[in-house]
Amino acid sequence: ERIEALLDMENLSMILILKANQIFYHLIKDQQIRLKKGHKIPSLEELKEKKCCMWHNSYSHFMTNCVVFWQVVQKGFNKS
Repeated sequence: ERIEALLDMENLSMILILKANQIFYHLIKDQQIRLKKGHKIPSLEELKEKKCCMWHNSYSHFMTNCVVFWQVVQKGFNKS
C-alpha cells in the first residue's frame, strides 16, 4: 500500500509539472505573458528529468513550485 501511494504521488507530481508547462506555453502562444529578450525555452530533451522553471529560465526549481509564475497567472485571471 505504501509503495502504491508513493507511486501515485510521483504520478501526481509529474501531472502537475506537465500542466504547469502547458499553461506556460498557452500563455506565451496567446501573448498573455511575454519573456525578456534572449530568454531561451529549453527543448523537451533538455527538460527530461531535470528541475526547470521556464519563467525564470532556471534549473533550480520546478515551475509548479514557482511562486512568481503562479502570481502572474493569478493576475491574469483577476484581469479577466
